[in-house]
Amino acid sequence: MSKRRILLSLLMCLSVVSCGKSTETSSSSVSDALDKVEVISTTEISVSAESTMITTTFSETTDAATTASVIADDRQLAESYYKKQMGDYDASSEPYIQEDIDHLVDSTDLLSEKVLGQITSEEDAIQKGRNVLIEIKGQEYIDEHESDYITQNDEQVKLIRDNPPYITKYDDEYDIWQVISVLRTGKTEAGNRVITPGTSPYVLIRGCDGKVVGIYH
Repeated sequence: MSKRRILLSLLMCLSVVSCGKSTETSSSSVSDALDKVEVISTTEISVSAESTMITTTFSETTDAATTASVIADDRQLAESYYKKQMGDYDASSEPYIQEDIDHLVDSTDLLSEKVLGQITSEEDAIQKGRNVLIEIKGQEYIDEHESDYITQNDEQVKLIRDNPPYITKYDDEYDIWQVISVLRTGKTEAGNRVITPGTSPYVLIRGCDGKVVGIYH
């Protein structure tokens, strides 16, 4: 039963048994009491709503700050590694470098899982990087990339590669494994030179926990 109904019942009982007071006075007392109940009830609801709003706002602000911090850390790590690999460069290249870094970091959002577990060896890094590329570029791309045969004049011709399908680089300063899917180059058994145009896709993975911090594709 609500506070308003309880107090109303009590006051009605008092008005019946009271002596020497007019009906008008009793009605006035009841009205005043009900006004007080209304004020108390409204105040409690307002305070409760305000508390809920403050709690919700604080929670949303905290979550947003945490997310922003993680994004900043990942981007900073990817940017630091990328610029180290670039070496000295002209200041006019900065906008293009930032575009590349945006591409690296934003591409990780395409993954269903960004943290793959600690990297224990070069072979483990390659396997994790390969799995990332399967998710990003598809199994058909991987199958063609790893094949030792190419199509020439509608025939399957064996390719003698210059490099294996995957190579890695490890940077101990940033604890970053770079797993590179090397575009196929080499020569056929007949001695014909084969070059695949473009830039080799690669994945940047943090060694300590296997977090993917960048993908170039």
